[in-house]
Amino acid sequence: MNKKSVSILSTYLFAAGFLFLGFSESRADNPVPISEARQSQEGDVVTVSGWVTVADQYRGPVYLQDDTAGIAFFSFSLMRANSFEPELAIGDSIVIRGELDEFNEALQLTDANDDFFLEIHSDVHHEPDAREITIDELNSGQYESELVTIPELNIDYGEKVFITGSDYDIQDRTGSSQLYIQPYARHLNGLPIPNTEDQIKGIASVFMDQPQLLPRLQKDLKVDPLRYEGDELHPDETFDVVTWNIEWFGDTDRGPDDPDLQIENVRLMLDSLQADLIAVQEISNITRFDEMVAELDDFRGFTTDYGYETNPDVGFIYRDATVDSLNAEILDHERITAEDHAWRFPLKFRAEVATDDETKEMVFINVHAKSAAGDDPDESYINRKNASEEIYQHIQTQHRGEKVIYLGDYNDQILESTYEGEPSPYRNFDQDDAFEIITKTLEEEGFFSFGNRPFRSMIDHITVSSEFQNYHIEGSQRIHIPDYLDRYLQTTSDHFPVKTRFDLSGDYTGTDSFTDETTPAEIRLKQNYPNPFNAGTTIEFHLESENQVDLKVYDQLGRKVKTLIDSQQMEHGTHTYHLDTTGWATGSYYYTLNTSTGGSITRRMTFIK
Repeated sequence: MNKKSVSILSTYLFAAGFLFLGFSESRADNPVPISEARQSQEGDVVTVSGWVTVADQYRGPVYLQDDTAGIAFFSFSLMRANSFEPELAIGDSIVIRGELDEFNEALQLTDANDDFFLEIHSDVHHEPDAREITIDELNSGQYESELVTIPELNIDYGEKVFITGSDYDIQDRTGSSQLYIQPYARHLNGLPIPNTEDQIKGIASVFMDQPQLLPRLQKDLKVDPLRYEGDELHPDETFDVVTWNIEWFGDTDRGPDDPDLQIENVRLMLDSLQADLIAVQEISNITRFDEMVAELDDFRGFTTDYGYETNPDVGFIYRDATVDSLNAEILDHERITAEDHAWRFPLKFRAEVATDDETKEMVFINVHAKSAAGDDPDESYINRKNASEEIYQHIQTQHRGEKVIYLGDYNDQILESTYEGEPSPYRNFDQDDAFEIITKTLEEEGFFSFGNRPFRSMIDHITVSSEFQNYHIEGSQRIHIPDYLDRYLQTTSDHFPVKTRFDLSGDYTGTDSFTDETTPAEIRLKQNYPNPFNAGTTIEFHLESENQVDLKVYDQLGRKVKTLIDSQQMEHGTHTYHLDTTGWATGSYYYTLNTSTGGSITRRMTFIK
């Protein structure tokens, strides 16, 4: 069958489907081809029908297309006011009568006219194929709002992961353009940027005269989520540490616009991080901070209370079942210069840390270094160098031979300074074998902890003394990018948390548990997607041969939550299971696949309400 025949057939089936469903008796009479509707004038009311190519992936607009063209539909009241209300999915058939409008040069239908209506028919289902085009054709605008795919596409690889609300340069043999990750497409947040030529799919769009390719789904990008060493270990087996600058926490003027939403998001983040100790910076409202910590199960916390309105405080949040506080002090003695530390003196915390049968005493030093921004960046750079040297000398003289973790917002990089490429202020730590900046590798790999362009940089770090290096799970260090929060950089913080993990027994040697070479040859269990999740999630596994399978879910205490597959004989191939998590409590869970041939794999997942 040739392409023309396929087009005619699909058009016939589409029209027949609407007649069968009674569209001739509805207000959806006589929809016109989308290509014809696109020729109408702004303000005209038109009726079109088509197949959904974007449902709630962007929280609006919805995109649909027929065999002639594509178009967007947006309604603030239906998509953004409280929640995304249209109950539709990719491939559903819909009919829309709406008013034509332009938004930032892109044509769309809206509900501005009183005669607006929307009909959704999920039982008439068809997922349109993506049209293969070049970047030159993308830039021409002739395929605006259509689902397209561009083969042999290169993406600017200056960064490691995609961040919502960000654009990326793309090129092929015909030209260059822009790939854009929609602000509400949080399911794409933190996915790795492909570093090889590949075929990438998305919606052809335009924004203020700039043509764009808008990916919809993870599979459009052909990438898998990043995985980290030690993730097969239960949190009770490890000591997990985070540093996080929570942008002007609780400040109604200098932080995110809605402090209540910020605080709620921080609670969700803390639960998802599953950390034992979190060093926090830029705490503006100590009262709100204390209230939040008091509402956290199993956590305690404290801050410095510098007493300066323009100098936010630093503090610690810690799990009291793991961390036993011994003492804390602000390092404001004569060898720590106030100006060098921007009057934000470091906070030192001594504690006993216990995991399983292992207990270690250690010292944590939390800093918020002087910012590179300001009237005199040269002086700020010198201040950071001086402050780094003061902390270095303090550890060498006061804590030699102890297990020390020096962490926080360094406000500068390790490979070279953010100030004119000067040597890093932390070169003293980096060049001394008595210390290891364990987050330096993240900077080397192109990650960033400060998320706002054009100043994205890796400026939040964790350094350990040599006495603690052997306990670090190398490869567990990561940037925590929440794909469970909308518009994180605008609503929560301009910094991402930086996390790493320690095995206090010192026995961990690494398993590479997520590679095919180390999992049992007869089975492969993929990480669930999405993860973290708040409605449901999908688990996929592969059998090389016929096997009897058990697939069960457990909570953090090892109690069985749900049996997904119970000793069922299953044929070889890939199997997918959708897990309904209605009524679950927020927290971490584990899913285990066991087979009759002896293979067993466990992975962790996080549920957030």
